[in-house]
Amino acid sequence: MLVSIGLPQVANVGSGMTDIIEEPGCGLLVDPISPSAIGAAITAILNDPLLHRKMSENARSAHLRKFNYEQQFSPVLAQILAWGRK
Repeated sequence: MLVSIGLPQVANVGSGMTDIIEEPGCGLLVDPISPSAIGAAITAILNDPLLHRKMSENARSAHLRKFNYEQQFSPVLAQILAWGRK
């Protein structure tokens, strides 16, 4: 996922995408079969340097805070380590 390197995203509307893209402010969601919606979203990000910078910062922050293996799989790792101590 490109969120990890701090790039604004244009992604499809769909299950779970709001939590990943819109809620953290990493990008815009569009109808994936609408070329005009995709183009408008890309144009909006490219033509607004402040929006681009804010989405980039939000993307990097979301990665460091939540969307990385260490955070997402820490409960699994904790359980594996607990089994190893038995």
